[in-house]
Amino acid sequence: MKFKVLVFYVLLAVCVAMGSAFALSNGAPDLKCAKCHKNVVGTADIKISGLPEKYKPGKEYTIEIEILSSVKSTGFSQGGFAIEASAGELKVVDEKNTLKSGKYVTHTTEGAGKRKWKVVWQAPDKPVEVTISVSAIASNGDASPANDAMGMKTVKIKPELPSKTLGYLLIIIGIGLLVFAILYKG
Repeated sequence: MKFKVLVFYVLLAVCVAMGSAFALSNGAPDLKCAKCHKNVVGTADIKISGLPEKYKPGKEYTIEIEILSSVKSTGFSQGGFAIEASAGELKVVDEKNTLKSGKYVTHTTEGAGKRKWKVVWQAPDKPVEVTISVSAIASNGDASPANDAMGMKTVKIKPELPSKTLGYLLIIIGIGLLVFAILYKG
């Protein structure tokens, strides 16, 4: 009888550990959440704040990513995300809840207990159009990759370019100063 009880507890511990491996994963390997999360029950809206309409080359921007969903969590796991930028560099600012995985920034095991994260994006030095892509999961907290809500959002940002009007104004001022110098000299 004691042996059967021991086997039961060992099997129970293995099952719990296997279920927890899914829900407490250490980040997304890429933007394809559906590779692991099956049987999604709806969509999750993704709110991205902190990105400018037009960026200044080389400047750093703190981005906040938030998952909005009607899926409620019954456990520790709240959700997860992965973000990618086509140019510039993504940086971790909260090592407890986010990590860098290749070209992506994603959630840590502890970060899976949240639905809001911060990262920094350093804009590229050269002025090019940039695509920021975010994929996210709103977890139901049942320690499985099923019955969660998934969402994806893509934002395109163009660089802030110097105004042509300012260039023309400087040329006109320069010509005016040259004409003044010629007239005043003579």
